[in-house]
Amino acid sequence: MPTASTTSTHRTRHVTKKGRSGPFVKYVGGAAKRTIRQHEWRALGVELKGPKAIHEWSAANGFLIESSQFTDAQLDYLLIDDVQHGTNTPSFIEVDTDNDEAVPVAR
Repeated sequence: MPTASTTSTHRTRHVTKKGRSGPFVKYVGGAAKRTIRQHEWRALGVELKGPKAIHEWSAANGFLIESSQFTDAQLDYLLIDDVQHGTNTPSFIEVDTDNDEAVPVAR
């Protein structure tokens, strides 16, 4: 009879939700939730992918949103221009998968 191993060398944060595929934009800032609404995108002068472009990163979605949900201008803003206050480090990174070993995407 097989026995279950009590040790593991690989741990994942969560299982990929059906229908989700990368690459993803991952929020790596310090807030518990980050939301960007349509009027905020427009105030930045950033072209929207759709008229109801509300994006929210939280624990509920693993702080990940598929990169395909953004225009090139939105991706440029998120991955280049949006930095954490005080440290000037990126607030967002693009990753290939939604597990703990996510590898940054070369752009």
